[in-house]
Amino acid sequence: IIQQRDPESGKRLVPDALSVAWSRDGRDCAFDLAVTHPCARTYIQQAAGRALTAADLREKKKCSKYAQACSTQGLDFAPFVLETYGAFGTEAQRVVKEAVAKIALKLPDTRFSNLAIHTWTASSFRAHFMQRISISLQRGNAKAILLRAARDFKLAGNEQIASSPPRANLD
Repeated sequence: IIQQRDPESGKRLVPDALSVAWSRDGRDCAFDLAVTHPCARTYIQQAAGRALTAADLREKKKCSKYAQACSTQGLDFAPFVLETYGAFGTEAQRVVKEAVAKIALKLPDTRFSNLAIHTWTASSFRAHFMQRISISLQRGNAKAILLRAARDFKLAGNEQIASSPPRANLD
């Protein structure tokens, strides 16, 4: 991707991922990932009334930031937004659905003849795929909480213990 600059901030516009094998609408696709919290001050008023509001608002922000820059380079753009509680944004759900459909078309059943997954339907593989992403998200949330707790503990004057943050097996 040729790096472009945001006209307002002057910052580089570089999406998080590029898939040359994706070819949505006959074009390669750039993705930008985000995790948003529905209880954040920015979203809480709107999010209290409708599910996925925080994710939808963040998707719109990502599209306004990257869609035009990607389009001028012949790329499609898809935001991939998750909410901290595990919900997938509307576009992220569509990306997963399309990815699973493409995987189902590309991989013949004979390839999995000796594996347990040969009996999976696309929808059950999709559920498994989304669960794995959600688990990774929750592991990241736990790590962020532990790091924040260690920082707060250190700020409270507990230097000797806070020099080594709490550890958890997140793998």
